[in-house]
Amino acid sequence: MINQYKRHDVFRCKHEAHKSFHYRVSVYHVMYEKECYPQGCINTIWHCVLKERGKECVKGFNYVGRECKGCTYYKDEKIHLQPELLLNQEEYKEFLNDLEDFEDWLLSLKNKKLDLRGEIVTVKPWFQENILPDRKQRKLLGYLLVLQNNFVGITSFDDTLYIRISEKMMRRYNFAPGMVIEYLGEIKVDRGRLIIYNPHNIEVIRDTTEEAWDKNKALVAVRTATKFREQVDKCLECPWGCLADVKDKRTSKKIFYRNMFCLKAVADWQDCYIKSYEILE
Repeated sequence: MINQYKRHDVFRCKHEAHKSFHYRVSVYHVMYEKECYPQGCINTIWHCVLKERGKECVKGFNYVGRECKGCTYYKDEKIHLQPELLLNQEEYKEFLNDLEDFEDWLLSLKNKKLDLRGEIVTVKPWFQENILPDRKQRKLLGYLLVLQNNFVGITSFDDTLYIRISEKMMRRYNFAPGMVIEYLGEIKVDRGRLIIYNPHNIEVIRDTTEEAWDKNKALVAVRTATKFREQVDKCLECPWGCLADVKDKRTSKKIFYRNMFCLKAVADWQDCYIKSYEILE
């Protein structure tokens, strides 16, 4: 069993927002979040005549947004976009069958306490960035365990599961890569990812010698983390690459998205030295 929601080989979308992901979009984003296949969606691009001429806004705004509507210098442009299907019709039909089987499996697990087992491959600080009109805030919420080689009951789940844990739980168990744990929990879908909620009765089946995060180290990493415009595979796989939730609160309508951050404060992923340094060590 794999997570059909997070497949990136089914659709591609040329929306500018997906440029940093090389226009790859997940099944969940297209079919459930935006519901834009096959009919597509209307994308509105906002323009300010003054700002495009290098002049300041008459209302003192620093960017073009919804509150600019009605202004003499405000213009919008509507563009129709449609996701591109990367599969042929036979492959797409097979995908729909696999998706139905996956959703039936998820439905059978709903609101149930499950016996779970998995190997922790990465532990990362779990944080959120809030963008306010005058500043940015980053808040450490806990830690994110990334698990592979998972079993849900007796079913092998050949994909990634995530567990969000508190600082208190981290101090108790010192979770680190290499640990194999058995535990009870509930599986829920969060924007296509499968998150384990209410993990308890945790038993460490195999321990590790890897160092665990502590609060001070995590706070420093979060505060100094650099944000990348692009989301590349090697950063997702790197223990220092962190995909964090971002809340833009600069307008009346809050905008939610995710950004890639480097916990080692590398300025550009193309200049990353982490892997080379670790090999030399």
